[in-house]
Amino acid sequence: MGQDLKEFAIGKTFHVGDKLQSSSFYPYGWNVLPDNIPRNTVFNHSNTRKAFVEDVIAGFDAASITRSYAIGDDTEASIKASPTHINAHWNTAIEYIKENPAIQDIEIGGDSYYLTPEQLKFIGEGLLNIDHVRRFHFTTRGLAATPSRILNPNDTWTDTLIQISKLGRKVGKHVAIQTHFNHPDEFSWVTREAAQRLFANGVTVLNQSVLLKGVNDSVSTMSALIRELADCNIKPVNLLSRFFPYPSSNTSQYYVSQCDIAKGAEDLRTPLSTILHLETQLRGSIADFLMPQFVVNLPGGGGKRLAASYKSYDRRTGISTFVAPGVKGQRNESEVYDYFDPLHSLPDLEPLSRGLVFSGI
Repeated sequence: MGQDLKEFAIGKTFHVGDKLQSSSFYPYGWNVLPDNIPRNTVFNHSNTRKAFVEDVIAGFDAASITRSYAIGDDTEASIKASPTHINAHWNTAIEYIKENPAIQDIEIGGDSYYLTPEQLKFIGEGLLNIDHVRRFHFTTRGLAATPSRILNPNDTWTDTLIQISKLGRKVGKHVAIQTHFNHPDEFSWVTREAAQRLFANGVTVLNQSVLLKGVNDSVSTMSALIRELADCNIKPVNLLSRFFPYPSSNTSQYYVSQCDIAKGAEDLRTPLSTILHLETQLRGSIADFLMPQFVVNLPGGGGKRLAASYKSYDRRTGISTFVAPGVKGQRNESEVYDYFDPLHSLPDLEPLSRGLVFSGI
């Protein structure tokens, strides 16, 4: 399906492979686009800075993940950076966090399913023993891709996660896992049983969804996804309260994010107008506390902003602007960030003029 031209070398688990029975669920690869598209470059995340510490990264399996520059095996389209997985680097990271009391919120990623139970315990207990760390979560696609592992009595990964979660509650700190569902067809009876085990043991499960063209960008599909998540006790609170303790173990949060401007993902991106339309149609169709926030991850380090909070949006050129008051520039003023719709979503412009509009910025 042309996956070598994408950013990831992809392999599917049995659980996921069994679900790939309709093009509506898995259109990836039907239409692989070249990468010489204006503004289609590696997303400028601050976590690419080597001055911090070596990242503890494993892998996701979708080209819509911005960190594709460092995830998975090399492909024809991408030679990967190679973060290490040596405990010595984790000690360095933990020491760095200890020495910087301003750090209170930690994300452990890419995919924590790749960690052994011993490694999971090492990282979890290491962070719980730092006084100023109040909240952290483990990211994993595991609940969606291989939920059977959570139910496997011979695999102690989940037991270890539950122990860390309970220890966190005992010392008044918030521990969670953040997973990644994009489509209601990713759910099966195995998924629901796995989610129930986590719920019954007080593990908070967060979810992030990425809005993908042809996958979940319709009102009916997104509505079904939201209800599946709610039925699995993955309940949104508020994007801005993501890192704060929740009043009960079954209260979680998730959001739906625009697909990042990432290399190899242009054909999966949707215009800002799509996510605005989805929120308008869906809000009020389910209880407010079950409704995700619809956000844009701003290029250049602006962070996640509510999609509807744009400062300006020219639908003809596909250019929108956002202000991030919490991110100050060199002059201590709020930065203004540009966001760009995919070129294929600009029907009013000829192909040549489309490129001129963007390349002339």
